[in-house]
Amino acid sequence: MLSQPQPQPPLPSAGTGARQSGKSLRRLLFALVGFVVVLLVASVLSSTRLWDRTMDTGGSPLRLEQPRVAIVFLCDSPANETLSFAGDIVTYYANRRRRQQPSDPSAAFIDVFLVADNSTWQPESMRQPHVVPVGRSDWSPGSAIGLLQYDMQTLVAANFTGLNVAVHNKRRSKAKHEGTVYKRGPTVGSWEKAMYAVLRDPALVDYGLLWFAEQDVFIPSPEALDLLTAKALWSNADYVSAPLSAYQPHLPWGFWNEFEGNRYPRPWYRGMVSFVGLGRPYLNVLEAYRSRHGKFLFLESLLPTLAVVVNTTRILQPLEMTTISYTSHDTVTIDDVVRYPNNIYHPIRKLSTHEAFREALGRKPVPVWKLPRSATLTRRSATRTPRSTPLP
Repeated sequence: MLSQPQPQPPLPSAGTGARQSGKSLRRLLFALVGFVVVLLVASVLSSTRLWDRTMDTGGSPLRLEQPRVAIVFLCDSPANETLSFAGDIVTYYANRRRRQQPSDPSAAFIDVFLVADNSTWQPESMRQPHVVPVGRSDWSPGSAIGLLQYDMQTLVAANFTGLNVAVHNKRRSKAKHEGTVYKRGPTVGSWEKAMYAVLRDPALVDYGLLWFAEQDVFIPSPEALDLLTAKALWSNADYVSAPLSAYQPHLPWGFWNEFEGNRYPRPWYRGMVSFVGLGRPYLNVLEAYRSRHGKFLFLESLLPTLAVVVNTTRILQPLEMTTISYTSHDTVTIDDVVRYPNNIYHPIRKLSTHEAFREALGRKPVPVWKLPRSATLTRRSATRTPRSTPLP
């Protein structure tokens, strides 16, 4: 039986090809119109200064995508070396404001503040950039070193005491050297004043990241501080410090007894805070603790413990701060500083050494690509799993 021939599909007519060609042309036109619309929107945003997310506020750009940043120097009576370097930072960022660099994390502006244990201290000269009491009519952020001054009665009444009990050892030693009788009073010093400033003073409560630096901390250059600030902002960290360590019963430490006496629940942690960066979310946690308990505990145990226990805190322990340690004598050499010129060092108690080290470095910026590979930015060390934890 002969097989039937299979029917052949109809050949496309000229009209069908024209219709398909018309559809392709319409798609191309739609894509072209969409591209033009995107370009027009981008042009409008750029012309209204919303594209780079900045706005003019008195001639200085306000960066909406990153918090305001400040550094607070904590001193007994500020030395000339400290004032000189604080002035260098003011000048560095004043020049950056004039250049109006693009809005990026490495172009943050850092305002400079100063607080002294000695409430009667006054600057000897008014050279530029000079020291101006915060709140005075001729003071504005970024124009000068802001001097924070508060009397003891104000801090005692507000329960801003007990943060640095180690200050009593210094005062007792000074009284013994002078042949006077030391009478221990409320623990009020530069740390308590600094915390009162950042938590209560209207001039500082808007800062999102604050660095605290004691006088024997060596910061090689404004560029080193700028790089560390960029890393903290990029990591969105709330607590930036030297490495922390947990409580170990076989390793005695003279300040654990304060936690024991106040029945503070474990776990306990400790860490050097002679140079530390605190974000506003963490500062709110610290203020909540003070409000609940009516006082602070020793800062080298309270600050790290709260940072770890409250799991919403993002902790960053950068390699640049691993050279912060506690020793009874200065061990940092010029070779250390030249090898790692963007690290922060502690202690260097002889302040003339600070100036000598900076002169040896030439006060020149260190390009990012010349940093050790281990000093590159990383989010991993700042990652915490957010979950609500009751405050101790």
